[in-house]
Amino acid sequence: MLDGTTDTVVLSKKPDVLKKYDVVLYKRKPDDSLVLHRIVKVMGDSLYCMCGDHQYCFDNNVSYDDIYAVVTSFTHRGKRYYNTSFAYVVYTRLILFKKNTRIFISKIYHKLFK
Repeated sequence: MLDGTTDTVVLSKKPDVLKKYDVVLYKRKPDDSLVLHRIVKVMGDSLYCMCGDHQYCFDNNVSYDDIYAVVTSFTHRGKRYYNTSFAYVVYTRLILFKKNTRIFISKIYHKLFK
């Protein structure tokens, strides 16, 4: 979704409760790198599954304590978007639907042609 050279994000203090589809800044273990990814699944007990919008590798078991901030808005190609806008909400649902559909089809393909 974001280009690291031209786009910008506005980060806010993380809320007490994080939700699926929130984009958060967190520390990835074991290398302690900072990553900006979307929550794709809330796993309970303050654990989250993260993934980039155009990636298919998931970071599982990211704890609430490893999350530093949440994205509240961003600028992409010169236009500002807020995480509450209708277009952004539709985009987040579609990107996750596409990801889940591709994973599902890939599993079926590998079962059939293994």
